[in-house]
Amino acid sequence: MTITGTLAAGGSVITPLSPPPPTPAPGFVLAGTWGADNMEWTVITRQGNNPEQTMAGTHALSLTISSGNGVTGSGFGCLFTGSMQQPVSSVAVFVASLQASGCSNPAFNGSYSDAGLHTSDGGVLEFEVEPEIEGGGPKTKVRIEGVLHK
Repeated sequence: MTITGTLAAGGSVITPLSPPPPTPAPGFVLAGTWGADNMEWTVITRQGNNPEQTMAGTHALSLTISSGNGVTGSGFGCLFTGSMQQPVSSVAVFVASLQASGCSNPAFNGSYSDAGLHTSDGGVLEFEVEPEIEGGGPKTKVRIEGVLHK
């Protein structure tokens, strides 16, 4: 462990230096259109005490991220809108808050408040989201994951 700072006159007070802001990986640009033809999805539905019903498959997903971190996209028979945030402590992790609407499978409609995107070797984004929806109807858990390319 290394501690950096400055020693005040008299040697009694240490003032820590602020860490530098994170810088993106060389050549990595988040803004642009990211997509994949084979995003994996799983929908697990349970109505009351009945057994769970599971559906799974792959589908295309395309997300366009603006330079201001706005997000629009389509996939899974849905339209996506939302925004991206980059935690201050990381240059490789992003969190998206997305809203899916007009989905051909109603299980995909709704809010995806913690979609995780991680930069990976080769300039790709690993995408993962797993919301759980409980309302007056069945309990539904959706999982979407895969690798997006520019």
